[in-house]
Amino acid sequence: MHSAANCPLGSMAWITVNEKNKVIHVTEEMEQILGYNPLDQSLDTLWTYQHKNYVTLQSNGRALFLCTHHQGKNKIFVCLDTTDPSHLQQPEDVSILRLSMYGTVETAFSSRSSLSCTSWIGQPVMRYIHSDDVGTFCAGLSKATRFSCLVQLNVRLQEGLEWFEWTVMSIENGQQLICFIKPSGHNHQTTSSFPCSPGVYPIITQAQQKFWKALEDGMTWVVHHLAYSLLLLVQSVLNLLCYKKKLEYLIKQRSKIDLIFPVISYSSLLQYVTRF
Repeated sequence: MHSAANCPLGSMAWITVNEKNKVIHVTEEMEQILGYNPLDQSLDTLWTYQHKNYVTLQSNGRALFLCTHHQGKNKIFVCLDTTDPSHLQQPEDVSILRLSMYGTVETAFSSRSSLSCTSWIGQPVMRYIHSDDVGTFCAGLSKATRFSCLVQLNVRLQEGLEWFEWTVMSIENGQQLICFIKPSGHNHQTTSSFPCSPGVYPIITQAQQKFWKALEDGMTWVVHHLAYSLLLLVQSVLNLLCYKKKLEYLIKQRSKIDLIFPVISYSSLLQYVTRF
């Protein structure tokens, strides 16, 4: 389970209630949305449920998307104001796929029109990969499924010569895969993998579950925001893993530097001594 602090909604508008459903704390951002401080009020007096995770405020009619977090006997509601969708964060040109462990596309989302993957649902994703890149692509999917790692691939699609960057990792205890597809700035085949710590998987699994649920429920005004948050989360993990990999390389090189430096120093000393 993810915590309120790393909730994929990315909102600081929080309400905390006790076991009696009384408000015991609200953030400043939540007060601004409500227009007042609801401390000690019953949660039922604040909003009306329109859906499991969707409410309208009784004070001003604003629409909120909720994510509930349990903290001991208390509950924290992270609230995203969706009344005006134009202010929500929008993802870059990205498509997101959920695959079965055998590579079948179970569901798909595209933020823009450069690559529409909705017609791929129910089909093996390998069908849409360029024949010259299928071997590399399948090896990458296999690696992401069998090992705790995040895999990046640069491959072409069958429908054209444009290259796309795929970021792939396993979810749901290895039973499924999630893929992020973006236009690539490189026009050659590449593959790389980065081992992930166990703590990463529950966070991303929870985030993608909420994303697909919102998509399934037709909440288009919040889907794009969740797609952005999910992509940002994966990119942050990837950047951290890249940094860790570079750091490990530098640490390994340090031993070689420590060995070479005395040799260089000794050679310099010999050159100095031979002058006299």
